[in-house]
Amino acid sequence: MKTLSTAVALTLLGALSVAAQAAETPAMPEMPQPTTQHQWLRQLTGDWTTKVTMYMPGQPPMSSDGHATTRLVGGFWAVSEVTGQMMGDPFEGLQTIGFDAEKQEYVGSWVDSMSSHQWLHRGQLNKAKNQLVLECKGPCPLQPGELVSFREVYEVKDADHLVFTSYVQGENSEWTKGMQIEYTRDR
Repeated sequence: MKTLSTAVALTLLGALSVAAQAAETPAMPEMPQPTTQHQWLRQLTGDWTTKVTMYMPGQPPMSSDGHATTRLVGGFWAVSEVTGQMMGDPFEGLQTIGFDAEKQEYVGSWVDSMSSHQWLHRGQLNKAKNQLVLECKGPCPLQPGELVSFREVYEVKDADHLVFTSYVQGENSEWTKGMQIEYTRDR
């Protein structure tokens, strides 16, 4: 009988200990949810045929075709895989764009097969919410060894057409178009 009472007492003591620990353990915070700024990224998703046009001073524009596939990661990040030709060579790149809720700005990165530079972007939507304007620093082919300012704009024309335009800031602080990519949604 004494053994049964001891077993019951230990069981009750164990249950009280577990209950006390549960009361002291704070509840898990709720996982963050995508915001309206994250939802804007949805229109970038899909499979796209691209037409790239490069502009070099004193030379005719150079064009090439390519492809981009963009998907969402957790509703927070648009991740794009890009393939094509650049100056006659095979090209591939990887881009991320998301919205940093703490900083209240869009952020992103770009890496590709033609450079060891990682481009880091920051920016905002325009008032009409049809353009994402990103700023970054990167190498300029006209100024080897120097990082210069770039402004890169994603413009949503409609559900099936996007235009990306990259501008480089010159020594005179003027912005010059260096590249434009027309995206057409694959059907």
